[in-house]
Amino acid sequence: RILVGTPKDTDEFATRLEIFAREILESLLSEPDVLTITQMEMLQGFRHGGESFAKSKEQCLGALRAYVETAQGAGIVREGVDPAYVVGTLMDRVFNQAIYASSLRQMYDASIDDPDYRAEWVRKTVDLLVNGLKSN
Repeated sequence: RILVGTPKDTDEFATRLEIFAREILESLLSEPDVLTITQMEMLQGFRHGGESFAKSKEQCLGALRAYVETAQGAGIVREGVDPAYVVGTLMDRVFNQAIYASSLRQMYDASIDDPDYRAEWVRKTVDLLVNGLKSN
């Protein structure tokens, strides 16, 4: 729902990506057992089914890709950027934070479970994805 329509500018594009990423991350963190089972099934190629997960994943990732493509068509995302790589990069970051939350908690003085840190992490992740490393 947050990814429907054309963003009017880069700020709106980034804000909507932040909301999407935060909602996905919060959902994953709220159901750690489901996340673990899903991760194990993915590693084994869904030998025990997984059709409904695959359908949900495709809808979610498809909506994100369509949003990036729409922003690209509006000149917000530069030509030559592959929307599939944007989707993969963002989702890799989100899933890794959820999967390794307990390990990261032990290694660093921050926890993705903390809502303030989570909001900062999402904002900085989207900023890096949208704005890159180049100074303008």
